[in-house]
Amino acid sequence: MWLWLAIRNIASSTNEKLAGVLPHDGKDISFKQMAEAVHTHYNISSTLSQFVAQYLANTLRKEYNDKIQLSALGTHNCAEHDGSLLRADTYFQPDQGVPNVELIREFLSSTKDGKNVTVGDCSRAITKRFIHSARHNPHFSMLGPGPLFAANNSALLINIMGGKIEVLEPFLLEERIPIGWTSANKSRLGLTLIMFNLTSFPILLGIDPSWKKVKFQS
Repeated sequence: MWLWLAIRNIASSTNEKLAGVLPHDGKDISFKQMAEAVHTHYNISSTLSQFVAQYLANTLRKEYNDKIQLSALGTHNCAEHDGSLLRADTYFQPDQGVPNVELIREFLSSTKDGKNVTVGDCSRAITKRFIHSARHNPHFSMLGPGPLFAANNSALLINIMGGKIEVLEPFLLEERIPIGWTSANKSRLGLTLIMFNLTSFPILLGIDPSWKKVKFQS
């Protein structure tokens, strides 16, 4: 979900530096363009950017150079998943392009210091969302890598957005890149897979597995 949102924010941006980087209407965008955009504007290493873009292409049964509409990334269990911190489950909101303000505000307000999102904050929030979705969504589905996707998305909020609430609010709620913002990752190579995993895996390991035992309550 983070990648989809990040690309959408580049495409829709009125910032002079981002204008024209991707089609403003979100149409006819290749996976290669997506990888190049997130590499350049979020300082994610070219290898990691290409890896994720290729994964999305494979999931959608497309070639790397194929062009799609950004809305295709909203396909269930592609870039989005049930139990998201940012979107209602597909069962309740088929259009995954619609941000769920209530969920986003609940997530941001759940942080311990009210200023920064931490690894522990993410693990607790994901656990809570998984439990809620499993309990209330009759079509709740969580594929094997689902928890890893959730951890990955949250890790990028920390690694790239810096975990700062003042940055995440406009980015998540208004789908807007704050003026003057630059990636929290300052590495010359960008965010590498190793650096990324050092945040993602602790989030994943911190997710309470008890959600797997939760039953739907009609």
